Amino acid sequence: MWRKWLPALVIGVLVLIAFHQTLRMYFWQDDYAFMFRLQHLNESAGQFGKGIFGNGPYRFIYTPMVLFYPLFKIQPFWYLLTSIIFRLGSLFGVYLFVKELLGNRRSALVATAISGVSFVGSETMLRITNTYQTSLGLLLATLMGYYLLRYFHHNRLKDYLIGLILFTAAIEMAYVRSHGLVLIALTILVLKFFEQKRQWRDLALMLPFGAVFYGVYLATQADGDKITPYLQHLSLKPVAMLINLIGNTIVPDVTTQSIDRVIQLGAPVHKFFGDVAPSGVLVGAVSIMAITLLIKKLWRRNHIEARALLIALAWIIANLLLYHIRTPSTLFESTHRYFTYSAVGVAIIIAVIAELYQKTPKIFHSIVASVIVLNIGLNINYELHFVQRISSPARQFYLDLHREMPVIEKDAVIFFDVKDDPNLGFQFNNFFHVASMPESTAIAVHYGIDRYDFSLVDHFEELLMLIDQGKTSIDRVHTFFYDGTLHNTTDQVRAALSHGTDKQSLSGEMYYETPMVTQNGSQFGSNDGITINHLSATAAGPIELAIDANIALKMPDKFPFYDLTQSGLTKDATGAQIQQITQTLPADRGFALAYLASYRDFLEQSKVSAETTWQIYRPEYVLDHNPHSYWLADRNRWGELVEDRFSSVDLAQAKQLERMPFFGASSSDLGALRDFIMHDAQLAVTISTDRSQSPVTKIIQPIPDGTQRRYTILTIPGGTKIQTITLKPLNFPATMTIHGISIRQPSFQELKTSHFLDKPVEIR
Repeated sequence: MWRKWLPALVIGVLVLIAFHQTLRMYFWQDDYAFMFRLQHLNESAGQFGKGIFGNGPYRFIYTPMVLFYPLFKIQPFWYLLTSIIFRLGSLFGVYLFVKELLGNRRSALVATAISGVSFVGSETMLRITNTYQTSLGLLLATLMGYYLLRYFHHNRLKDYLIGLILFTAAIEMAYVRSHGLVLIALTILVLKFFEQKRQWRDLALMLPFGAVFYGVYLATQADGDKITPYLQHLSLKPVAMLINLIGNTIVPDVTTQSIDRVIQLGAPVHKFFGDVAPSGVLVGAVSIMAITLLIKKLWRRNHIEARALLIALAWIIANLLLYHIRTPSTLFESTHRYFTYSAVGVAIIIAVIAELYQKTPKIFHSIVASVIVLNIGLNINYELHFVQRISSPARQFYLDLHREMPVIEKDAVIFFDVKDDPNLGFQFNNFFHVASMPESTAIAVHYGIDRYDFSLVDHFEELLMLIDQGKTSIDRVHTFFYDGTLHNTTDQVRAALSHGTDKQSLSGEMYYETPMVTQNGSQFGSNDGITINHLSATAAGPIELAIDANIALKMPDKFPFYDLTQSGLTKDATGAQIQQITQTLPADRGFALAYLASYRDFLEQSKVSAETTWQIYRPEYVLDHNPHSYWLADRNRWGELVEDRFSSVDLAQAKQLERMPFFGASSSDLGALRDFIMHDAQLAVTISTDRSQSPVTKIIQPIPDGTQRRYTILTIPGGTKIQTITLKPLNFPATMTIHGISIRQPSFQELKTSHFLDKPVEIR
C-alpha cells in the first residue's frame, strides 16, 4: 500500500526542498492588501471588492483564508506553509491531466514532479496573494483538461459537461489566470474532430466554451478592446516578443542572459525585433521548430506522444497569449507569475522526450534528474537572494518599528527619511509598496487599524502642512531615519517644532580669497569655495543656518580680452588672425563695455527668426558704435544661421556671459563691469548630512560690498547629522571673511511666521 503513495511522497519532498526557503519570507507588495482585506472583510480594498467572496477580477482570491485568519493572524509563516500545500494540491490535477493525455503513469509522475519544482513561474510562491488563486486556478484548469481528454477518449457527454463546468469555475474563481483555457479546450475538441469520426457535434460543442469566454473576457472593455488593435498593428516586433516569451518558459532566462552578455547582439536585434533578448528569441524559435518537427516525425509512429506535444505547445502559448496582447512590448522574466500555467506545458514536453528514451534507463533517468536538480537549484538560489535582500530586512524593520512606536494615535502623521543609497531605497520601497492600495496599508496591517486612521507622508514639508491645516498636532508626529537600521527621531523633532532649539556654533573666523581664473580665455571666477568638515551638529527636520560674513568683489588688475583694432578686421576678413593680449589696467579702469551692462536685458528681449547672415556683421548691436568691435561672443552663441536650417534661435538660452571671454577695442570705466558682476553674484551654500552623498544646495544673493552681514537659510537637509558645509561664490571673484556659522532648529510657529510653509514642497 505504501508503495502506491511513495511517488506522491517523493514529489512532496522535492517540492518542499525547492520552496522551503519561502517559509523564511515575509509579506511582500500585494500581500499587505490581501491581509488588510482579511482584517476588514466589509470594507472595499483595492481591486478585491468586499465581503467574503469579493468582486472584480480578484474575487475569491482571499476566500480560502477567511477561515485561517483567526488562527494565523499576521504570521506569514503559516500562510506561506499553506501556499506550499496549495501548490501540492494543484499537482493532483497535473497528474490526472498528463496521465489521461499520455496514458502512462510514469510520464505523468515525471511531468508532475517537474511542474512541482519548476523555476519557471516560481514568483507565484513569493506572494501569498498569488499562490492561492494561481494554485486553485491551475487545479481547475488541469481538471478541465482531464475531463475533456476523457471525452476525447470515451466520447461520453458527461465528461464534456464536467469539463465545461470546470472551465466556467476556473474563469470565475481565477479570472486573471484563466484567459488561455479556451484555446486549450478548442485545441482538444478540434483534434477530436479531425482524429475521430469528424462528428459535427464536436464542432458545435466548441460554441459554449467560446460563448463563456466572450462573455467574461472579450465583452469587457479591459480585454476585448486590446485584441483588435493588436491584430491591426501585428508586425515582426510583437511576434518576436511572443517567441521570446515562449523561449523564457522553455529555457530559464538566467541562462540566455548569460549568453547575451558574452555575445552582444542587442543593438542590431533590437533594431529589427524590438526590445527582446537575442538568445531568448533564438531559443523560442528553435524550440517551436524542433517541437513541430518532432510532432511531424512521431505522428504516425507514436501518435499519442505527438498529440501530447501538440497540446503541450498549445498549453504554453495559450496561457501567455492574452498577457502578451495586453502588453505586447513587455518581456517577462522566466520567474514571472504569468508563466506558472505555461510551466505545465514545458513539463509535459520534457516528460515526452524522456519517455522516448524509456528503453534506455540511463538516458531517461539522466534527463529527469538533471531537469529536476537544475530547477531546484535555481529556485534555492533565487529564494535565498530574495530572503536576504527583501524578506529579512522587512521583518526586522517592522520588529523595530513596533518597538519604537507601540501604538499609532488617531490622525497621527508618520515620516520616514531614508539614506540616499540605491540598495536601501530598494529595501525601503518593498517595506511599503502595495500596488493596488496606498502604501500606508502595510503599516495599517501590522497595527490592526484602518489605512485612513493616520497619514504616511513622503516629505517633511507635507508633515508641516498637515499641522498647519489642523489635521494633526505636534504630539502626534512620528519621524524616523532609516540607514539600514531604524532610528527614532520623534522626540527630537517634536521638541524642535514645539519650542525650537538653541544655537549651535559650527565654526570660528576664516578668511578666503577667490582668484580670477581663466582657462583658454573662457572661464571667469573659478573656485572651490570654503568647506567646513567634520561637523556633527544634530538636525532632524528644518534647520536655520546663519552665516556672518564679509563678502567683497576681488577685482583683478588684469583682464583677458581681444583687441580687434590691431588686426585690421573688416566685414570680409573672416579668417583674420585675432591676437589675445593681457593688459595691465589701473584699478578704476576696464573696457568700453557698456554692452555688458545691458546684455541681460538684451537677451531677455531678443529672439532671432530664420536669420541668414552672420551676427558678427551686425555693428548696430555694438553699443560703442566702433565698426571694428564685432563681438565674437555673439558668433559663439548664434553660430552660422543658414536659411531653412533654423526656424528660430532663442538668445535667452545662450551661455552665461561670465563663461565667455571679454572683448573690446578701448578702455572705459570699470563701474559698468563691477555693477554687472554684483548684480549676477550668487553664493552656493551646500549642506551634506548622513542622509546622502548628494547634498542639498541653496543659492542666496549676497551683497559683495565688503560689509559684514548675516545671511540666513531655512531648509530641510534630511538625515540626522550635518557633516559638511561648503560656501562657494558663483559667477564672481570674491574675498570672504567668515566670522561665524551657526545652526538651530526653528519652532513650527517660527517656520509659519517666516512663510516657510508657503513654499511648494521640495522633492529631494
